[in-house]
Amino acid sequence: MIIIDSNALESARQVLGYNSSYGRFEIATNMFERAHDFIIENNYAIAVDQYGNEQFAMRFDITAYIHSYIYTGELDMSLLNSYDCLILNDCNDYAIELYVTALRLWEGNRVILVGKNWRYFLDIIPHHQGVETIYEEKFIPEKMANHIFAKKTLCIMYGNPHAEPLDRYKSHILYYDEVMFFTFLFADKREFGNENPDKKFVIIDARYGNLGLFALRSQAIAYARYIKAKGFIPVFNIQNIHGSLSIYQDYRGDEIWNKFFTQPEEYTIDNLINSKNVYFTPECYNPTVISHIMSVYNSSINLSWINGLYSMNLKNYIEERKDQFLPYPNETLGVLARGTDFVNAHLDNHPTHVSKEVLRDKIEQALKKWNLKYIYLATEDESYLKYFKKEFGDIVYSTDQQRFTTKENEMLAEMHRKRKIKGKGFTLGAEYILSILLLSECNSLLASGSCSGVSAAINMNTGRYKNIYVHKDSTDIDSLIKN
Repeated sequence: MIIIDSNALESARQVLGYNSSYGRFEIATNMFERAHDFIIENNYAIAVDQYGNEQFAMRFDITAYIHSYIYTGELDMSLLNSYDCLILNDCNDYAIELYVTALRLWEGNRVILVGKNWRYFLDIIPHHQGVETIYEEKFIPEKMANHIFAKKTLCIMYGNPHAEPLDRYKSHILYYDEVMFFTFLFADKREFGNENPDKKFVIIDARYGNLGLFALRSQAIAYARYIKAKGFIPVFNIQNIHGSLSIYQDYRGDEIWNKFFTQPEEYTIDNLINSKNVYFTPECYNPTVISHIMSVYNSSINLSWINGLYSMNLKNYIEERKDQFLPYPNETLGVLARGTDFVNAHLDNHPTHVSKEVLRDKIEQALKKWNLKYIYLATEDESYLKYFKKEFGDIVYSTDQQRFTTKENEMLAEMHRKRKIKGKGFTLGAEYILSILLLSECNSLLASGSCSGVSAAINMNTGRYKNIYVHKDSTDIDSLIKN
């Protein structure tokens, strides 16, 4: 994202000039678009007036969303139209783009522009019929209260979406990235031929670089259900084009989804080659808040999965291995033990997982309480496997997947990237899926804490677990969660 930074003029070079014919700067969206490539190369771009005086600087800031300024498709105003008052807090290219392009279609009636940087654009942004525009140099609560009285108001501000509670959303605060995502999701439409004229396809790519496979799958499926709820046909082509490389990718542009899963509807990328209506999603990912908003629309939507969920390569991998690692499922306690970065890196906004020593006591209690003979251990941590093998001996079963031990504050995904082995992307994902699939077939489940692997195991188990215990800070085995 580009933000205006008037304190950084000395670090930048001139690129945008004053339009003397109009007596003002070029219309704001053109300005940002024209500056884009220059900023990539030089970090900053400067706008000057007709006398060559520097007026303000533009630079990129961290973002989960990249806007392509393509409007061959359509804008989705359903999110913005659910509010009748908007606060655009601080001026950046997303704020300008929303005001110039989206608010002309908005059904609300009052927008409040907050922040000194808006003063550069007050004379050049268009006036939208039926929309009252108010400018405030600072966000002063008393003044805001008067402006938004008796109105359903959304405050839009800068921030980087991540895994977080829904408190901000419940307080009617969204980030620019999130609003841009929903508003311009269907803006990039392309025609490749005249086939399927009655269908609208959406090719889903996303920035899932740091996600584990089950977290990726969960977010991607929520994405596809939302696309379908909006009347489009979702087709996955997940490459993380400009995002950080996923541990399941072997090279830049390596497609992730089709390695492990099938398409959610009956169409594949091959069906789109000559199709008339093909939409491309913007670069983004859908963590907590975006996925929650999606769920409002897709709660009653089911994907068809006519070929099942797993790809043929993954099915073959599972069939070749599953029987040797879980010989007595009905007498086995399934244990998910998260180590590596869940313990060593202390991830923000992630659930707490107990240590292997605490988990050992829980396992001993569960074996006795639930009258089970064997342990199936699902873990990616080599030190955990050695520890539990030593503590419980031959009753411990596990897959032969490659396991790792991270250092203090070392992320597992980063460690994988440093030790990248060509062709290993599929193996890493297949090993993980097999491990959780076997966990889902055990008699009971005991987990060191909540994570996407636990959720996946419970979902795949479809209510067959006799007992479930997932550690939650002060929970004891006697207050276990049962189906």
